[in-house]
Amino acid sequence: MAQGVIGVKVCKSLGLTDKDRDGNRIAIDDPRRDPIWTACGKNKIPVIIHSAEPSSFWNPRYEFNEHWLELRQKP
Repeated sequence: MAQGVIGVKVCKSLGLTDKDRDGNRIAIDDPRRDPIWTACGKNKIPVIIHSAEPSSFWNPRYEFNEHWLELRQKP
């Protein structure tokens, strides 16, 4: 906040493509993120989260996925 932070924008990669050291997707409600959400709440910093995608975005990216072309062109 001392440096002018007025909000936090969480990109859709969190929960969709960001992975931890073990290769698991990092969920928005992952407990390792709790200090961030706690600090934002304590300091009344708004958080904007892009958290909705079509269900097929969560499925394997192969030619039978209905969004395969889109996911391939704009990963």
